Amino acid sequence: MRPDPQQPARRLQDFQGSCRDDRRVMGALVLAAIVVLAAVSSRTGLRGAVALALVSLLWLLINGNAEGAVLWSVTRDHGMTETDLAGLAGLGVAAWRGRQVWREPGGTDA
Repeated sequence: MRPDPQQPARRLQDFQGSCRDDRRVMGALVLAAIVVLAAVSSRTGLRGAVALALVSLLWLLINGNAEGAVLWSVTRDHGMTETDLAGLAGLGVAAWRGRQVWREPGGTDA
């Protein structure tokens, strides 16, 4: 029985395909976390605002698979895309909720 010379290449393609799927799933989970954390942010206090800010920053780092249209170009290869708006909106909600909690009497006890 002769070894198949294409077998290593097929294994690499299978591995690369599964990594792309893993990144898509990770992106979907992070985006879902932004939505959930934003929805419950009025009940979670300062900790919830910090968690929302961190997840939103994570989204800005990993959203490359779902970029969308470029809304504003900084350079030829860099700019703000449609999917970046989800992270920016999450940061905005986190800042707003954090400020509300901080201004409440005893608000940092969340």
